[in-house]
Amino acid sequence: MTTLNNTSLLVLCALSLLISATIVLMLDVNELWFIQSNQAVQILPAWFWANATLIADTLFAVAMILIAASYRPALFSQGLVLLILGAVFVHTLKPFFGLSRPAGTLDHELFYIIGPTLKYQSFPSGHAFTAMATVGLLMLHSRTLWLTLALLAIGLIAAFSRVAVGAHWPLDVLVGGGFGLLIALLAAVLYQHMPALHNRYWKAFAAAIMTLATVALLFHDDRYPDTQGFGIVVGLIALLCVTRQIWWPLWQHMRSSQ
Repeated sequence: MTTLNNTSLLVLCALSLLISATIVLMLDVNELWFIQSNQAVQILPAWFWANATLIADTLFAVAMILIAASYRPALFSQGLVLLILGAVFVHTLKPFFGLSRPAGTLDHELFYIIGPTLKYQSFPSGHAFTAMATVGLLMLHSRTLWLTLALLAIGLIAAFSRVAVGAHWPLDVLVGGGFGLLIALLAAVLYQHMPALHNRYWKAFAAAIMTLATVALLFHDDRYPDTQGFGIVVGLIALLCVTRQIWWPLWQHMRSSQ
């Protein structure tokens, strides 16, 4: 699958999510769809949705990018740019809108809560943004259709998990996910047009930041049930990959040049 096809698919998915958000807003079904969706998906166990929401955690997303970047070094710079843009986007809009989450609005008997009870700064969903931004960036580097579709499916499940665990409204997830894809594309475009991002020192800095963040994942408590093992396994795999592909060869090169 070509980069152009992946880009077209990414934009199509982003527009689909944002159009769906517009429909939810126009029909005023945000609350109804939340309750119905949250109740319907409880046929799956709580550990499934807890681990799905871990995939959308920033530290977990960094670990996934670190694995891919170990073999596609351009992802180091693109990933760090995405993290910066994402932090600005999410943490600017959340306090600006200041909307309440389901647990801050609805009777708790109407829906299921898995993990912590969150009440404030609902819009947009930072987890949904992170999930879709991460898979969007990885999609742009995918060379096969099956991998592209698998990444997209994982991202959508991780984003939707925020409804399943009772943390976000559908509107939050749709907008966060849609803009996550678009900002992933923006990060890739900025990388192509900013020569400074190709500098080896910038890439080394990005690799170091991501490595440290992945170490933090090993000790991270996301307050969701049965997630620590999954985070540790993925974190160790990421550290193994980056050590083998980046840090060990760099250390050997430094020794040989002394």
